[in-house]
Amino acid sequence: MGLGSLPVELLESLGPFCGYSQLAHLARLNHSFHAIFNPILYKHNAADVPWHSCLHWAVENDSLPTLKLGLTYGADINNTGAEVESYIWLLSELPSPRSDNSTYATPLHLAMFKKRLDIVRWLLDNGARLDVPSYLLCRCHVEPRQRPDHLWYPLHYAICHSSNEILRLVLERGDVYSAKDSLGLRCAIEMGSLSAVDALVKHDKFDPNYRDDDNLTALHYVADCENPQAACAIVDKLAQHGVPLDVMGEYGGTALEHLVQQAKFKPAITLLQHGADPNVSDSIHRGLGMIDRCFDEDYAEALEMAEPSQAQEMRDTRLELLQLLIAGGVDVNRRLGHGRPPFSRPLFWALIVSKDARCVQVMLDAGSSIKDAVVERYEDESECILAGFFDLFGELDTKRPRLWDRIEKDLEPYKESVSLLLERGARIDSIGDERSALGKACEIEQETGALTFLVQNATGGNTELEHVARLRERYSGDEAIHGLLDRFYYKLVAEVK
Repeated sequence: MGLGSLPVELLESLGPFCGYSQLAHLARLNHSFHAIFNPILYKHNAADVPWHSCLHWAVENDSLPTLKLGLTYGADINNTGAEVESYIWLLSELPSPRSDNSTYATPLHLAMFKKRLDIVRWLLDNGARLDVPSYLLCRCHVEPRQRPDHLWYPLHYAICHSSNEILRLVLERGDVYSAKDSLGLRCAIEMGSLSAVDALVKHDKFDPNYRDDDNLTALHYVADCENPQAACAIVDKLAQHGVPLDVMGEYGGTALEHLVQQAKFKPAITLLQHGADPNVSDSIHRGLGMIDRCFDEDYAEALEMAEPSQAQEMRDTRLELLQLLIAGGVDVNRRLGHGRPPFSRPLFWALIVSKDARCVQVMLDAGSSIKDAVVERYEDESECILAGFFDLFGELDTKRPRLWDRIEKDLEPYKESVSLLLERGARIDSIGDERSALGKACEIEQETGALTFLVQNATGGNTELEHVARLRERYSGDEAIHGLLDRFYYKLVAEVK
């Protein structure tokens, strides 16, 4: 008697004793066996461990019929591959991901990630939940060897890894969260997705006054957008839809401060143009102020490495931001540093970081104080912005502590800015035996040509004649330095006459 001659009921009773491969072989023998064993195969799968689910295979292989069959025979449409959903939440509390990098996601997560529009639509129409967490399906906000910051809901994948049509399907069902207590709008902003931001701010559930647990608004999130053009457009859109401009986060900082702090100068300009108040953060913080941050050293380094046209655009952007901050009333003489010296004011950083005389000019025109732009020691009576500047060149003076990091040897990029300061009366002499900019220039002349530059550009408005005379005497044994000082001395004498 052949196997095919057995009663159907008897054949069905074989199912529980067969594995996947055996059931699959039986189902492929002929049409009759397929009708008997294919349902058993799917029922077996539905009752098996979650990570063996045929639903994930169906999504991966874009097979909607397989997906439908699996659900017909009892598979869980919200199956993540974990035994229970709470296990995924438990994983999020671990200090680092599991060593096997296991991934947990529902068919809906996966369908969005794979951009399976028809499957997404069918899943949403047949009970797929929008509040199920996933784990490591994507690597958004996941640092190496660190646990994920978020267990993403399906909306995250619709925004960051899918299509506008799939996003529309999700939003039609009223969902606006991409993770527990995290708006999908945040993902859209960080991605720089204008279409997603537009869809979300037009959604019925959009609240312009929303604050997260850190009291941050949607505008704060723009600081995490790496696309300057998109960031500017997003600022426009959020401001136009009523997101408040000057809200302080729980740990301090308005959206404007966040942007300036991260050297996102273009969207910061856009926010100022919408009326953001630059004084809200500046008035309460004791660290770097708004203008100090205009002279961010990382920004300056990126500018140095950029192509000429891009570098000029970056300079122009920084200058425009500086002008807007000053027009908004930011204190150009805000002191950086409290307690023991050294102290500095923004003019000093405009000089040494920007290498842009336009920035120095704007600061001076706005009333920046040259006299106390730098205070290195309480006991010093001499003005020392240029002394401090020249101290950044040459070898380290072991007799004095280095108060600022040494910069390059080339004086050329700074000459126009220093000339402006000299024209405005910056001092290069000192009171008593205190060090002076002119004295420091003598020390670094061979390396930088600083003394030659001062002899050519300084006047009696920058130094007392007696100070030059003392230096002439000190360097009487150095023919080159003495010659330059001699030339400078008689230049000043001629001015007096």
